[in-house]
Amino acid sequence: SSLTKRFIYIRISSVHLPLKKERCSVPVARVRRRVDSISLAVERNISTTLQHAVARALNVPGCPEGLLAPRDVEVYFDNFQPNDFCFKNIGIIVEANLIPEREENLEARTKLIVDRLRDWIPNRYSFSVWVRLAPGAYVEG
Repeated sequence: SSLTKRFIYIRISSVHLPLKKERCSVPVARVRRRVDSISLAVERNISTTLQHAVARALNVPGCPEGLLAPRDVEVYFDNFQPNDFCFKNIGIIVEANLIPEREENLEARTKLIVDRLRDWIPNRYSFSVWVRLAPGAYVEG
């Protein structure tokens, strides 16, 4: 059987914005997909659901640098390139600041993102979520 080359790749990276002291880390979602692979309605659902899922999963109450709300998660879409390859139809990589409380239950937090997205991603697309935590910094010049 031939493989369908309809892939969507979502990358979320953490950017520090000095707008509010209590929220210094803002996840940024980069959604890569083939131009005709999903409808605009599905994209909107994924975008909104992704904002809520990431904010809920990575929020750390009581930790100023770990507070997130859906409005803190920015989502950007772009097109896949012809030579891009992913084992799933949708690959989601979440990069966020390393906070010890996030690291303690990282698998459960990742599963929460998967569970929230499962309702909005059509069944014909297989997907995975990989959350990576690392130190990060953002400085404007």
